[in-house]
Amino acid sequence: MIVFNLSCQQEHAFEGWFRSTGDFDDQKSRGLLSCPVCGETQITKKLSAPRLNVSASRESRGLTVKGGAEESSRVDTPMAAPAKTEVPSTNTPSTNVPGPTIEQMQALWYRMAREVIAKTEDVGDKFAEEARKMHYQESPERAIRGKASAEEAKELSEEGIDIYSMPIPESLKNPLQ
Repeated sequence: MIVFNLSCQQEHAFEGWFRSTGDFDDQKSRGLLSCPVCGETQITKKLSAPRLNVSASRESRGLTVKGGAEESSRVDTPMAAPAKTEVPSTNTPSTNVPGPTIEQMQALWYRMAREVIAKTEDVGDKFAEEARKMHYQESPERAIRGKASAEEAKELSEEGIDIYSMPIPESLKNPLQ
């Protein structure tokens, strides 16, 4: 198995696991790869820090590592990972507190999207219709999600119906197999 750091044209970063570089190239050429955030299919490989398991070579040379009361003849030495990209902080220079990394922000977004999916009913293309029914008390109020066109969203807003637009990738809507 080989792990590649990937990103889409929107710069959403994610990992892909493949049997080989050829497997990655094949899937990419057939359009089978897509961004889990936005669904974009223009995927590029980013630089990755390889992890080398050098324990076998150290054991063959008879090297051991002493750690407290026990000794181990196995040493796994990962190479340094690339630096995390920090999001500019809005803090004043005097506090000098770093902002969250892009990876942390993506993880929070995924968590929020999963919460929305878990706690709402998917009404699909009937979102505007269901939102109106609830607003005019024609159906019980509940948390719903679905699809609405820009025109439908504008009409709902003009009627005083508050909605929130949050794109959720198809990959999060279904359980992983």
